[in-house]
Amino acid sequence: MERIEKLEHIAIETEKFIRSYGRRKDICVTFGRLTEETIADFSAWDCKRFTLIEGEECFFVWETSRPDVPDPNGLLYVVNVTGDSLLTAASELMNLASRKF
Repeated sequence: MERIEKLEHIAIETEKFIRSYGRRKDICVTFGRLTEETIADFSAWDCKRFTLIEGEECFFVWETSRPDVPDPNGLLYVVNVTGDSLLTAASELMNLASRKF
């Protein structure tokens, strides 16, 4: 399993933890490596407030009305994990989840 697949798995498992043990059930967590095309999918406001830069690796935390389907207008948090070890990336995402949900 390569790095991106492992980070995607961390996102899925963290979402399960939030839904099982957190206060909110309307949260979706995804992972992506930003490209010019994926950045274009975000609003100008989201690009500015989260400093989305091509090549960065990030977890995205979304508010959603349907399970496992991020709402394009519901981006709540971005956790940049570029250059982090897998364990550090998981820790940073779980730290946010534990404090917010």
